[in-house]
Amino acid sequence: MIKNTCGAISLMLALLVVPFYAVAGILVEASRYQSALTGLDDAMNTSALSVLSDYDSFLQSRFGLLAMAQNDDPSVDNGYTGNKDLEEAFQKYLNAQDTTDTRSFRTTSAAAAGVYPLADTDILKAQVLDYSTLTLPTVLVSEFGSTGLQDIIKEVQNSIPGLKFLKVGSSIADTATKTLDVTKKLEKAKDSVKSLNEKTTSYDSAHSAFDDALNELKKTMGEKPGENATVDELDAYNKRYEQTLENAQKAKKEYEKKLQAEIKSTESLNKDLKDVAKTQDEVLDGWVSVGKDAVNAVGDAKNTKVDTSGEETTVTTLTGQIDATQKELEKKDITAEEKTKLEQQLKQLQQQEADLKTISNAADATVKAADSSQANKILKDYNTDSCSTAISGLTEELNRVKDMDLSDLTLDDADKITKLQEGLHLTDMSKLSDSDNFNSLLKEANDLINKADSNVTSFSSIAEALSTIMSLSASYDPKLQSVINTEYYDQNFAGLPSKKDRSNSAYTLESPYEQKDAALAQADLDAIDFVNEIMDLTAWQGGVSTAASADTSKADDAKTKIGKLLNSMKSMLSMVTAGANILSNLSNIKADIGDHLYLVGYLNYTTTNRTDYASKKTMSGVSIKGSNGLAAEVAKSENNLTAIFDAKEETNYSFCGAETEYLLIGNEHERENQKAIFYTMLALRVALDYKPVTSNVEARALSAGLAGALSLLGIPYKMTDMLAKVFLVAAEAYVDTVLICNGAQDIPFIKASEDIHFCAKGLSKLPGKLQKLVAMTDDQKKTLQEKVKQVEAGGVILGGLESDGKGVEDLPNLKGSNGLYVGDNKLCMTYSRSMFVMMLIWNEKDLVKRFADLIEMEATQKNLVNDASVSQKLSGIYPKFDLDKSYTALRMNVKGDFVSVLPVPSLSRNSVWKANRVMYRGY
Repeated sequence: MIKNTCGAISLMLALLVVPFYAVAGILVEASRYQSALTGLDDAMNTSALSVLSDYDSFLQSRFGLLAMAQNDDPSVDNGYTGNKDLEEAFQKYLNAQDTTDTRSFRTTSAAAAGVYPLADTDILKAQVLDYSTLTLPTVLVSEFGSTGLQDIIKEVQNSIPGLKFLKVGSSIADTATKTLDVTKKLEKAKDSVKSLNEKTTSYDSAHSAFDDALNELKKTMGEKPGENATVDELDAYNKRYEQTLENAQKAKKEYEKKLQAEIKSTESLNKDLKDVAKTQDEVLDGWVSVGKDAVNAVGDAKNTKVDTSGEETTVTTLTGQIDATQKELEKKDITAEEKTKLEQQLKQLQQQEADLKTISNAADATVKAADSSQANKILKDYNTDSCSTAISGLTEELNRVKDMDLSDLTLDDADKITKLQEGLHLTDMSKLSDSDNFNSLLKEANDLINKADSNVTSFSSIAEALSTIMSLSASYDPKLQSVINTEYYDQNFAGLPSKKDRSNSAYTLESPYEQKDAALAQADLDAIDFVNEIMDLTAWQGGVSTAASADTSKADDAKTKIGKLLNSMKSMLSMVTAGANILSNLSNIKADIGDHLYLVGYLNYTTTNRTDYASKKTMSGVSIKGSNGLAAEVAKSENNLTAIFDAKEETNYSFCGAETEYLLIGNEHERENQKAIFYTMLALRVALDYKPVTSNVEARALSAGLAGALSLLGIPYKMTDMLAKVFLVAAEAYVDTVLICNGAQDIPFIKASEDIHFCAKGLSKLPGKLQKLVAMTDDQKKTLQEKVKQVEAGGVILGGLESDGKGVEDLPNLKGSNGLYVGDNKLCMTYSRSMFVMMLIWNEKDLVKRFADLIEMEATQKNLVNDASVSQKLSGIYPKFDLDKSYTALRMNVKGDFVSVLPVPSLSRNSVWKANRVMYRGY
């Protein structure tokens, strides 16, 4: 302007516009950056989806689970899969996306890693629930109807007190057996009394001989020659004295021998009588236990339990059921039909309560009356106190005889001999050694046993038929003999997923990025719905081993019918009781639709159990081919009976078809899992069969007959009546369990009275049902038919109603299954449904952990056996499956520099134009 230069205004304008232009440029660059960043996120997202699309097809088709495939080349590290393949795949997909937005960044690094594997039980459970929520409701309605499952659980809960009746019956059987044991011990003592009688006779004779020899010695001492005796007279006397002394010494030695034999025989009798006294004490303790068990079976209506949510629930007891039924009757809106049904139910419950109280009183009375028992009458003169006194006296006498040396006597010691004689044979052995008196008293007890024997024919026949059924070894599928090859998993993966020590950093499942990406990781974790476990069954596991061998138990050496029967009853009831405690937890089951129900349903219908080889499907409906975990021997054997009987244990990478049983028990031997489930299911059937069996007129008649027979042994009638009932219930439940475990489809969940086996109608059909479902030889079929015919012969099953003057009250039969129907069909108790109900009370955490093991096992079986190629078999190099690396989410971290157009400067090293993107994508 000063120099009047042209263009000054344009220059001024330029100086004024540049700042505005710079701001606009920055805004444009920022807009480009945001757009490019969104494009990068989209590229990462689509790349992640591409990686996730390569999921494990086996897991998806077999279990409905999604996890990224483990696709590393088997030649690399022998197929051990890491994150390398996932990262390379992600980078490939990311680089393939060449767009304007992605070109706006110069990528400096692109990392990817799998996170949240299925081995994490929370992740596995979340996936299971996602899957089962969509599929299970339809299955449950198809299986149980709209309210069938709730009805089943309600009926099971109402049946729980029956398990306490089982405990009472088991206590009675145990005590009744010990009552007979007293007589058995006395039989053994009888031989000792007889032996003592013989020894006492010899002892008496030896004493007489010794006493005579001592008298002769004293007489000889008194005949000592005087001072004027000749040498010949002295010599003759000395010879006579020496001979008399020698005779006395021989008699002394013989007496010592017989005295020692007398002491030994008395000690033997004392030992036998101690066994008798011990058994008597056990009997008294047994009756006390019976009384306590009877009181406990009645229960307390106010007995409550607090569940994990803090909610109080009333435990099902007999008293509680009575109170609940009375409250239902007090409602004003019940129909006449409902009222009649409730009144009948209340009458039955009150009768059960009265019976239990009677049993408790009878047990107390039996304990008080023990002193007047038949055994105590026998032992009035034969007891350990009498033996101890006799042994003490005989021992003292023996010591006195041994201490006196006759050779040291002088001719003036006749008084010493007299003193010795006065201390001999002072112990009165006449009562202890009186075998005639002992046998006479014992005969009275044996006569009662023989009389009882003649009155238990019907029950003995039933016990023998039941024994034949038990001998079929039908408690498990003999083809399923897999034992898991744990050595393979230990060597390659530090064990199965549930066995790994997750506290060790080498096997931790926690993502290494979780601390760095805390917010994102926490968001994922919050999405998982944690469910409190229902209960803990750890304490029960110890009881399974006892139950598992119960089917091979035999009655001991009882020789009488009554003895064999009681031993059979004791064995049977003990076997059933082994699995009964667990089922008391059914009282706390809630059948509401929820996560636990979805989880249990998924596990039950997805895993394999005992197999129907004809249809090539397991009882859960999973096909042998579809499971991919079955051993080749099982798949090929089909209906080959030879294969069934010749099947032996075999080491496999997976189970052959008893996976559901493993979920519940966790044993690494397929057979043992099945056996443990058998006895648990048996206890469930006992609870469900109690009311139908005890309401059946024929069963009540049989119970009355046995009660009359056993009452001859001094066992109160009400006790034997209870014992007979629970034995029949256990027998019925055992047959039901055998049939259910071998594929029966027609056993009602809640039976009507006429549905039971141990009645005239049901028993005739039993052999056919068993032969159809259980693998039996011709000899086994013939034996079973003969045993059943023995029960049927002469109308034995109908029994006498007046066997001891007591009549049987004819309760009305139960009518049907109390609404447990699907459509027009009665809801029956199949193997899979039974397992489903049992799973509802199992520890949820244990179920999920073992399910993780099963996934690992089946995938391994598929890779190493089922789908192994010829080249893999020749090379010995197989792909490995590791559940720890079955990732369900991909964690991506992409870093890059923004490609700017304008020279917008960065004010620090951490330029605002750089990108560091972290993203998680999963199924």
